[in-house]
Amino acid sequence: MNTADGLPEAVLGTLGTADGRASGTPLDRVVNLLAGGEGVLVLDNCEQISEPVAEFARHLLERQPYLTILATSRGPLEVMGEALCRLGPLELPPEHADPDRAAGSAAVRLFLDRAAAVSSQAPQLRIRPGFALDAPTVALVVDIVRRLDGLPLALELAAARLRTMSVDQLARRLDDRFRLLSTGNRAAEPRQQTLHAVIEWSWDLLTDQERMLARRMSIFPARTGIAAIEAVCADELLPTGEVIYLLDSLVDKSIVERAGDGHRMLETIRTHADGKLRLAGEREAVLERLTRHFADLAEEHEPLLRSDKQVESLRLFEAEYDNVLFALQTAIDGGDAEAAARILGPLYWYWVMLRYDGRADAYVTRVLELGDALPADARAAFTAIHLVAGAGGPVTDPVRLQALVDVCARTGAPAALPDAADDSGGGGSDERAGRAGRSRDRPGAERIGPLGDRLHLRDRGRVGGAYEAATSAARPRWQRRCARSRRWATDGGPPRR
Repeated sequence: MNTADGLPEAVLGTLGTADGRASGTPLDRVVNLLAGGEGVLVLDNCEQISEPVAEFARHLLERQPYLTILATSRGPLEVMGEALCRLGPLELPPEHADPDRAAGSAAVRLFLDRAAAVSSQAPQLRIRPGFALDAPTVALVVDIVRRLDGLPLALELAAARLRTMSVDQLARRLDDRFRLLSTGNRAAEPRQQTLHAVIEWSWDLLTDQERMLARRMSIFPARTGIAAIEAVCADELLPTGEVIYLLDSLVDKSIVERAGDGHRMLETIRTHADGKLRLAGEREAVLERLTRHFADLAEEHEPLLRSDKQVESLRLFEAEYDNVLFALQTAIDGGDAEAAARILGPLYWYWVMLRYDGRADAYVTRVLELGDALPADARAAFTAIHLVAGAGGPVTDPVRLQALVDVCARTGAPAALPDAADDSGGGGSDERAGRAGRSRDRPGAERIGPLGDRLHLRDRGRVGGAYEAATSAARPRWQRRCARSRRWATDGGPPRR
């Protein structure tokens, strides 16, 4: 039934009675039928008429205290004494699981079961009868079930596509999952026939403000904290004070998941919500707020990375890493030089101290391509990083090197750069004294410390292989940093300084 009208009558009709003398209201008759001791009443799919169901359940429990009601719904009924049992997606296998470990995953078992059913119905298909999980297929199956978030209906619809596609073809088309999974069991309820229909059904049950928050949250590519959600999603139409209550409601309705001390969306739901965000014409404004928030956050924590708050700041960068990278990429793509500089500087500290990213040099290069739009100190700093890291190849022009040293000294660029800071993990006082002595050989180098010395050594590399010697000398220091990063990652963070 889709309306509240006739709810007691519907339950009465399902219970049935042969007593023609029964009298009273339908509710009274249901109560009398359930009398006589303990019992269980199952009410399925209550989300359509949750308030009338809650009222009905309350009356029954008041008059039959030994009755247990098992209700399934997209959200709680909020009846006194209610105990929630959340049913999330099926358990997923690890990303690089072998066949034995993958087979232990509930999501994989469901997919294999449905795939086997498809192959038995049409043995001429490309999949083998029984569809055994083995070395050639395990990576594809794991990819499919993980990208579909372990959602049972999505897995069943995907397995049904094996009638016409190979597993490899199926995996390659998951970027367009709503089109791919657009046909299913025609005997099922319309809302359960396609992936889009089942999510749209849940979406339609949300209030206007819940939909607004959900679609705006789709801008986050990864788990994030409540502070970021408030900063990015709130505006005059969605007050900051309402966000935390709406977020709890979205969790209750399985649109958002709690993940540690943060929140996230399943990728399938996020893809659906992103479409709603685009239709609402809000994506650019929300994206701008996301970029600004993480630029502010990075700038706030940049000095803390060199303080007694270092551990806390590193953990924050670790927790929000994918979101910070997304904000940096957005700033670069949008030509927002100021935001890109504010994010990249602190992020480079994080890369050097804890988690070096193989894309670091590419990000530095792309930010430098913003040219004169960058703040002078940031441009000098990133240019120095670019040269010292060797991404641009050996630079032997002494005029260019001297100009860079002068610009760094004039703008104060090295003050916030890892290469300019004292490396507490590398070398002793003799090494530092040697660097200081070499720096005095070049005007301006003494004002920028180790960074000036690095540039000086590169300049000297024009003659007699000194550049190679300088690179070799710097390599152990870099290796020590990488070793410390790996140790800190294992131990849960660096020691306080």
